[in-house]
Amino acid sequence: GINLRKVIDIVADILDVEPSIKQDPKFFRMTDNNIVIGDCTYLKKDLGWKQKFNFRKTIYDTIIYFDNFVL
Repeated sequence: GINLRKVIDIVADILDVEPSIKQDPKFFRMTDNNIVIGDCTYLKKDLGWKQKFNFRKTIYDTIIYFDNFVL
């Protein structure tokens, strides 16, 4: 699976930036999980799903799209 930190690292690498990540305690909730990682095991097993696109390439394409058409 891919956690949020990995997504941030991929975006930072694509944009050639060094992110400064600060956690604001006022937004923490004691009931939240400390680590949340997406897992597609059930989609693969139960539905026969297969990944067609590379995750890094998808992030790159999204950034290019927003740069060209949204911003």
